[in-house]
Amino acid sequence: MLFALLSMAGCISIEKFEEPPPILREAIRNGDLVTPGQHVSVVTTSRGELEFRVTHVDRKVIRGEEVEVPIKEVVALQTRRIDFLASASLAAGWYVLMVAVAYLALALR
Repeated sequence: MLFALLSMAGCISIEKFEEPPPILREAIRNGDLVTPGQHVSVVTTSRGELEFRVTHVDRKVIRGEEVEVPIKEVVALQTRRIDFLASASLAAGWYVLMVAVAYLALALR
């Protein structure tokens, strides 16, 4: 069970968006890239790189707990999310391995 939990923690996908800033900003404004609940890393023209969990996005700003980033200042963006399919596959693999080891241990007894 511990291996399954550790596996889930390791299956985080990081997506880096490398569009030119005007295209990136428009995609954020349209709601295509950033949604509340996501963990993001944003590079801005005035404040450098900021990492936070998004609480609100509208056409002008991306907000976090104690952060407000004007979209017009965004020059780069990365998002993080858990890849549930990869996590489930890895957890299932660990489960099968543990069952196989238990049967082998019983057979060699």
